Amino acid sequence: MKRISLKDSLVALLIVVFGAFLYANIETYEEEEYRGFGDEVYEQEYLALDKHLQNYGLRLVSSNNINQLFSDQDFSPNHQDIVIITQAEIALPDSLSSQIIAWVNSGGTLIIGLGTNYTESTFSTNTLMKKLGASAVFIDEQNYHAYDDVFTTIDSPTYGQMEIDLEQSIYIKLENNDTQNKYTRADYAIIDAFSAKQDADKAYPTYYKLALGDGTISILTDVFIWNNWQIDYADNVFLAHELMRNAGKVFVFTADDAQMWYQIIASYSPAFYWILSLLLLLILWFKATRFGAVRTDEQSISTSFSEHIRASGQFYWSNKQADKLLSEVRQQTIEAYHKRFSLANKSEEKIIKILSHSSALPEEKIHYYLFQAHALNEKKFIHLMQGLQQLRKIL
Repeated sequence: MKRISLKDSLVALLIVVFGAFLYANIETYEEEEYRGFGDEVYEQEYLALDKHLQNYGLRLVSSNNINQLFSDQDFSPNHQDIVIITQAEIALPDSLSSQIIAWVNSGGTLIIGLGTNYTESTFSTNTLMKKLGASAVFIDEQNYHAYDDVFTTIDSPTYGQMEIDLEQSIYIKLENNDTQNKYTRADYAIIDAFSAKQDADKAYPTYYKLALGDGTISILTDVFIWNNWQIDYADNVFLAHELMRNAGKVFVFTADDAQMWYQIIASYSPAFYWILSLLLLLILWFKATRFGAVRTDEQSISTSFSEHIRASGQFYWSNKQADKLLSEVRQQTIEAYHKRFSLANKSEEKIIKILSHSSALPEEKIHYYLFQAHALNEKKFIHLMQGLQQLRKIL
């Protein structure tokens, strides 16, 4: 058995002591790295509102299909529930609007956010807004900037005065006697109206609270104040609590914009566009010229105008007036150039450069047409006249 030397034992002891020293004196710490919002925050726009309501035993149910309301068992609110429509641009048929009004009349609570992207909207596809006589009006730019970043102050019996960050570029307009409205006006009364802006003779309401039968309707310029990114700003969350604290469930409909007719056709009958394309191809086939060689770009195509220039050139050439006509047409072309561009620099070089840029013709050709002296023959003369006429057409 090999004995361990004293030297090796001392080295091992020193290593152990040094290691113990390091362990006792090196401080450890934890660092948290922020990786941004999770995917669920982007997928569920009102997730923060849902979490807030859960603290009070409330439940939020969301959908992007308003047609599920009352027709789907999971989206059939009772009289203690709240329905939120986040965008009034949603297409809402008359039958569903009547159901909503009947539900509010019997004690339901409805919250509508205008959420319009247009400078002015009468919400033509939303019959509920028609029955309420409600529309959105854009505040002109001068007045809008005068009230930039001004909150809507709302009186609350629970929290006192709340400052709410509602959309200010539009305001709510209620028409009492809309003669153009073909829908029967809902028989409501205005409980409250709050504005972020107030002129001497006009208010710009951003929040209306209406009484309809045993229920209420709140119309706000937007309800995006309760999404994941705005709910904790100003007193937005307090307004949510004020309106929703006595609810059983909160139904949120994040509506898509109403589809245009061509989008509806594509959704319900995609074969229509294939049939239409086939018909167009058949029409082109029967109407278009289908026989004979295909002309290339290099081949000249005679037109009635070019034939006229050729005939005129032959006439003036045969009557010994070619030089006179060429000089006059050149002078008229240069005068047309000065009239169009009105430049102080009338040099030959400047004229050539500008005309070349405007006509996409080489500078050599512009010089050849306008300024170069020629020993003319009939063919050259006709060619020059055609080039000059081309320049005159551009000018």
